[in-house]
Amino acid sequence: MFAERGMAFDNHRVIDRRTSAADAVRLAREADCIFLMGGDVTKQMSLIRDLGLVAELQASRAVILGISAGSMNMGRYAADVWETKALSEGIGLTDIVMKGHYAEDAWFIPILKELSRTHPIVAMEDESAIFIKANAVWKLGKIHWIDKGGTTIFTDETLKTIGNTL
Repeated sequence: MFAERGMAFDNHRVIDRRTSAADAVRLAREADCIFLMGGDVTKQMSLIRDLGLVAELQASRAVILGISAGSMNMGRYAADVWETKALSEGIGLTDIVMKGHYAEDAWFIPILKELSRTHPIVAMEDESAIFIKANAVWKLGKIHWIDKGGTTIFTDETLKTIGNTL
């Protein structure tokens, strides 16, 4: 995907179920950039736990990027709207709960509103992003804030309000 956009890496590795835990930990420690791909949120988090990567990712000095399930698992919790309809434990790189692929008419909105009664949710439309570096936070695209069952647009003011939790 990166090579198609003219951003080929000299060196890259894929960590999946074929990778031993020892190799996964070594690769994570050696990485300058870690990209958490999309897919099934719960299966991805299970793989991360099974390979002993949670603490490695938390301690990593690498740039960590996530798309779809990968970005959802970066938070302290991930919102599972498919199976459990609950918040499940994530990696904990930030305190936010993130839900990707949000649309204002999405079928899962009632589930997110219910889950937001215990923890606010950042719901990102496709083509949006949040960048966090130290104490600086930037947003791109249309993002929604779901808290205590209500939904509003995620604004720069929202960032100021929740900035210390990111």
